[in-house]
Amino acid sequence: MVKDTELEYHSFYITLQQEYTEAVEFLSVISDKEPVSYDALDVYPESYVLGLADMMGELSRYVLDCLRRGRRWDAEDIFSKMESLYEFLLVVDVPDSMLPGFRKKRDMARAQLEKIREIITLRTVLEGLSVSEGTISGEDEYP
Repeated sequence: MVKDTELEYHSFYITLQQEYTEAVEFLSVISDKEPVSYDALDVYPESYVLGLADMMGELSRYVLDCLRRGRRWDAEDIFSKMESLYEFLLVVDVPDSMLPGFRKKRDMARAQLEKIREIITLRTVLEGLSVSEGTISGEDEYP
């Protein structure tokens, strides 16, 4: 990505870099490849971090798609990567004036992570219950 000094400070250029980062890193995660550095992407570190935070939404949708298609292990693998990404985002502790919008994006990432955790847990519990169908019907539990 070429940096033009007249465009560098415009918000649309930063947004473009965020979207680019989000797309490249999303493909890296779902392809089980190593993350690409912001230097290799030729983006600003700020755009890179914001793009990573935005990626949590895409990963959440991907996990849900995996679950719908019966690919539970893929879903759990991506969820584990989401947890690692969130831990990285927690380390980035800068004032909002230095990285506008980051704290909100990080908070949204946390909410998405917790929502996916609940869904995976519920799915696991329901799968466990379906194995012991006699217990579910109530025949063995109550008179």
